Amino acid sequence: MILTRRRLAAVAAAFWPWWRLHPAVAADLPDCTMLQDFDDWSLRAWYGEKAADAAYSLKLRQGTIPLPNRGDSLKLTIFELDYDPTAGSFGVSCDTQWPDGAKAPDPASYQLVNLGAALVTFNLSPDHESQSAQIGAATADRMIRNDTIVQVAFGDQKYQVTVQAQNLRLALVTAQALAKRVKAEHDRQACKELESRGGCVLTTVSCHAVGLPDDCFELRTMRRLRDRWIVAQPFGDAALRWYYAISPQILGALPSASHARVFRRFYALRVVPAVVAERLGLHACAYRWLKSGVEKLAGLVS
Repeated sequence: MILTRRRLAAVAAAFWPWWRLHPAVAADLPDCTMLQDFDDWSLRAWYGEKAADAAYSLKLRQGTIPLPNRGDSLKLTIFELDYDPTAGSFGVSCDTQWPDGAKAPDPASYQLVNLGAALVTFNLSPDHESQSAQIGAATADRMIRNDTIVQVAFGDQKYQVTVQAQNLRLALVTAQALAKRVKAEHDRQACKELESRGGCVLTTVSCHAVGLPDDCFELRTMRRLRDRWIVAQPFGDAALRWYYAISPQILGALPSASHARVFRRFYALRVVPAVVAERLGLHACAYRWLKSGVEKLAGLVS
C-alpha cells in the first residue's frame, strides 16, 4: 500500500518541482565483473587474468522460513549455482542468516531433490551458516531438464521450494552469455566501463526518486524488456552500450536543483508508460518510448 501511494504521488507530482531526489549510488564493483537480474535470479560474471575463462554464478532469491518453537525466522539463499572454468565444474551453495540467540541445537537439513533422488545434502546450523558442494556437468544438466525441489527440514517440519527446470535453464543461458560479454570486455581492455552497468542508470534513479526499491515491479519489468527483447534485437548491444554510457553523463550534467523535477517526470511520463506497454507485450513500443525519453534528457544537457 505504501509503495502504491508513492507511485500515485509521483505521477500526480510529475510537474511539481519541489520534491527532493536521492539518486542511487553506483555499486563499487571489481574490474571485469558484470551483474544482471533475470526474473527471480541474480546473475554475476567475472574474469581474472589467471582464469581459463570467465566464471559466473546464479543466485535465486532469499527465502524466509519460520523456526519451530520460536518467534524468529531463518533467512537463506534458496539456491545458488556457480561455474568454475579452471576446474570445469559447478558448485552448489546455500547461505543462511540465523536470528540472534540461535544455538547449535537448532540445526536444519537442506536437500536438493531431483526425480526423487537427493543430489545434494547440507546440515546447516548457527555454527555452519554457509555450505557448498561440487557437482558435475551431468548433475547440472539433470537439473535443467527436470524440476528440482529444495527441501529444508527442522526435525519433522519440512518446507520446500521448486526450482523450475525451464527457468533455471534460461537463467543459466543468460549467465553464460553474460560471462562471454565480460570476457570480451576484458580482451578489449574495457573492464572499467562495466562498473556503470550496475549503477546509476536512469530508470533506477527515477524509481529511487519516488521511493521504490531495486526489486520494484517497474525495474523488474524494465530488466525483463532488456534481457528478453532488447538483447535479442540486431541493434540491442549498441543500444545498451549507448544507454549505459549516456546515463552517467546526464546525471553528472544536470544541475542538482532540477533533479527532483526531471526524474520524477521521467518516472511518471516515461517509465510508467513503458512498463504498461511491456506488460501488454508491446516490446517495441516500450523500447521506443523509453529511448525517446532518454534522448530528450540527453538534449537537456547537450
